[in-house]
Amino acid sequence: MLSDNRRLHDPVPDEVLYKAWVKYYDGRRYDDGLRYDDLCDTNRPSVAVFCLMRAMSFDGWYGGDGDEDGGYGLWSQILDRQFKYDALAGGNGGIMPFRGQLAAYIGGIGKFIVGEPDLMLYDMKSGDVGLVEVKHVPALSGYDYRLLLRKAVIQLSIYAWLLRDLYVNVNWITAYPVIFRTTWPRIRNTTYMIYPVKILPTGHVKNLIIKAHHMLARGRGGRVSIDDCRLAKLIYGDYAACDGGLINICAPQYVLEVNRRINNALFGARWRVDRSLCGRVGDGYPCLLILTILLTAVAILIMRTVIGSLN
Repeated sequence: MLSDNRRLHDPVPDEVLYKAWVKYYDGRRYDDGLRYDDLCDTNRPSVAVFCLMRAMSFDGWYGGDGDEDGGYGLWSQILDRQFKYDALAGGNGGIMPFRGQLAAYIGGIGKFIVGEPDLMLYDMKSGDVGLVEVKHVPALSGYDYRLLLRKAVIQLSIYAWLLRDLYVNVNWITAYPVIFRTTWPRIRNTTYMIYPVKILPTGHVKNLIIKAHHMLARGRGGRVSIDDCRLAKLIYGDYAACDGGLINICAPQYVLEVNRRINNALFGARWRVDRSLCGRVGDGYPCLLILTILLTAVAILIMRTVIGSLN
């Protein structure tokens, strides 16, 4: 659906970027008459995904929006919009790019969770919907892009869970974290890297949403820590198991083929395929369920034998 390592397009004149920056900054602080910070007020009937991200942390990143990084966060939002406009103007191979909001109600907190991926892709042949999340990193800053890759995957796991709530027959959802690398402060020679990932939205994502909301409601700056083990479960659900710092993954072969590159980027040499620990057979039927059925059948036979002997 998306190509890798491409030049975005011709550089944008500085005066155009400046005007877009001013317009964006004014619009970001106020949205439908509300202050930007008020949008994350937990007394509202809905909670946005970007608000939940404020209450999460992992090694090297502790929430926040990126607006405190010397202005680069603002410029990155301009590049986000530039990317969306370019993407929405195209589409090929039966792929239709579009934008839209996702929402789901969580009874445990009594709120709607709402979010808008940077882009969604509709495959007109298969009917599948893909998700795209864009992040930016200055090319010469020495900043570890894998931190933004982790953040993008966490957001995409939440979007995938919201999408699955709408389409209950969806299993593995294809997502595309896109990492832009640009020169800064003069935006030139923009390239991007794409890490396709198939995500299985499960209760692990829902539990993260609930915990992040509780942290927001407490209002004390608390964070939900996301280590490699939790991150793997956000992607694979119960197809992932953790053992002494190792990430054991047992998923369908087509999923492993797609996710191999992002597994290497996120987990390095600490992930491995171990089908003996995954607890699943074929394309998703739990061994535990099969064992339970067998034990139940044996118990029924024993009971019938005992009752027959008493008669």
